[in-house]
Amino acid sequence: FWWHDLDIACVCFCEVQPPVDPARIVTSLCETLAQAPQPMTRYTSRALPIQATCMANLPEMVRIAKLLFQKHFPQDAPCTFSIQAKVRNHTKTTRMEIIEALAAVAPKTATVDLTRPELVVIVEVCKTIAMMSVVRDYHTYKKFNLEVL
Repeated sequence: FWWHDLDIACVCFCEVQPPVDPARIVTSLCETLAQAPQPMTRYTSRALPIQATCMANLPEMVRIAKLLFQKHFPQDAPCTFSIQAKVRNHTKTTRMEIIEALAAVAPKTATVDLTRPELVVIVEVCKTIAMMSVVRDYHTYKKFNLEVL
């Protein structure tokens, strides 16, 4: 794995290569921490799995989202999803523009459920980079907040 400095306070990025799945790593970490009787992390408050990155513009984000949807959403069965977007140090695209654009290209069998979705599309925009993933158990593991597990 490799560490990347994003030049954003309190944010670091750890890159892994396929076949390692960042979502499985974070879910496994959360499972372990949820069962631990005492906190096991000292300097990490949240761990977000990032499965794809692109430039922070809507056409690129939509292109990457379509690839992630094909890979992670069931193609012939109904499912529920929500989109969690956060924009930091970026003024060209708003959170709502991202949510609306990605929801428009979601599979037709998927319906929006903001309270208990089966899948959550995470979108983090930091400066000129957009980072995305599709995960399960996002709310079960308190939005991957390691301090409250």
